[in-house]
Amino acid sequence: MPSRNRLADRRENVRFETTGQLWADRYLASPAVLRNLGLRGALIETRLPPAMNAIRAAQVALRDGGPVLNAIVRHVTPVTSAPEEDRHLVGLEFVNPSPSARAEIDAMLRAAGNASGQRD
Repeated sequence: MPSRNRLADRRENVRFETTGQLWADRYLASPAVLRNLGLRGALIETRLPPAMNAIRAAQVALRDGGPVLNAIVRHVTPVTSAPEEDRHLVGLEFVNPSPSARAEIDAMLRAAGNASGQRD
């Protein structure tokens, strides 16, 4: 890109015009309350800043030191209709969980008494 010496442009570095969508990444570590757990996903309740209502993916650790699960966010729903409330229910679908992660989820379900054949 040839540098132009325009009077109004006082930038030291060359800048490029970007068009279209760009992917971004934001790390937000937030504790959550586990409301429901299944082999394929979970429902959690957590605080989300207003700008984070459009999250599409997440990484979840079900316990400290446990395996990290990649998840797709399927829905984000406010807990109440109050506009000042920042608590949301977030529906997660686990994506390609490792065998150790599956074993941990299965153990959690058995410990909670959900081993009666009603797993999803």
